[in-house]
Amino acid sequence: MRRVLPWVLLLVLFPLTARVFAAAEYIVKPGDSLSRIAATQLGSEARWTEIANANQLKPPYQLRPGQRLTIPSQPATTRPPNATPAPTRPAPVSVAAPAAPTVAPKGTTVSGPLVQPPGSPQADATAWRDVVGNLAPTVKELAPWILLLLALAWFFHAVCLRGACWFALVETNLRQCFLMALMMILLVLLASGIGFLLTMSMFPPLNLPWQAMAIAGVLLAVGVSVGSILVVKRTLDCHWRSVVTIFVMTHFVANSLMLLTVVAITLVPAVDMSMQQLAQSKLTHWAVSKRADASANR
Repeated sequence: MRRVLPWVLLLVLFPLTARVFAAAEYIVKPGDSLSRIAATQLGSEARWTEIANANQLKPPYQLRPGQRLTIPSQPATTRPPNATPAPTRPAPVSVAAPAAPTVAPKGTTVSGPLVQPPGSPQADATAWRDVVGNLAPTVKELAPWILLLLALAWFFHAVCLRGACWFALVETNLRQCFLMALMMILLVLLASGIGFLLTMSMFPPLNLPWQAMAIAGVLLAVGVSVGSILVVKRTLDCHWRSVVTIFVMTHFVANSLMLLTVVAITLVPAVDMSMQQLAQSKLTHWAVSKRADASANR
């Protein structure tokens, strides 16, 4: 019996002594909470209930700086059903970053539509195609007027060339003047097309710097002028002074006539509408006056 008694006492007292020696002590600091202490001392915020039970803390689980707490080192236990969770800081809300545009790598095929990064040549080409596609219906509607303006420009330039040649004392005929005028018109169209293609390859649509547009306009004017002078020189084979005189007079008078024609074409519908409104107002006034006279005679 004496041999068995020490072993019985050892088995009874061992859990108590292990609990005492296994426990640690923690001094509360300003800003501490049960969840923060559990995270730093026990490795998980969810074990704050163990600290509360070990120190017999009750809701609302207020801590004072300098307070000594017993920190158990036993394994994590389940939270009692009647335990109230300690106040914790709200978790930060994570905002998903916008998805990057999908760009197909070289040598691969993608079944879905691709979104090209802005500023890339593919994106600029797509934007230019959209601009041209939106302008196509307008150009089709204005095609008769555009052809009419080109025909008038051809006629005006031919007539002005004939008058300028007569003024510069250069022998020519009307056929040569019409041929030179046609070459000038084609030169303007060719230079405009080349300038438009270069603009499409160098700049995105609706984002053209004014310096680039000014330089393009100057280069277009210089190119058309030099080409026109060479056409006149090769066709008439006269002195350069006469060539420059013919060129200046032709373009000045022909462009002035074209400007007046465009203004007239633009103003004719407005004038016609104004005349219709005036006639309608006069007719309405006459009808009202007739009704007033008829009512007065009664």
